[in-house]
Amino acid sequence: AIVMAKHTMADGHIVNKPEVLDGCIGCGVCVMVCPTAEASIVVIPHKS
Repeated sequence: AIVMAKHTMADGHIVNKPEVLDGCIGCGVCVMVCPTAEASIVVIPHKS
């Protein structure tokens, strides 16, 4: 899973940055709902 976590930048501004938790299963939902014009996240399947 991905959550938006607050981070303090060097200049003191607080921004939200995506943080990938261990529960990520690579489902790709984050790609479908990414708020940027072009998805900032790309899910690449593992080769078996």
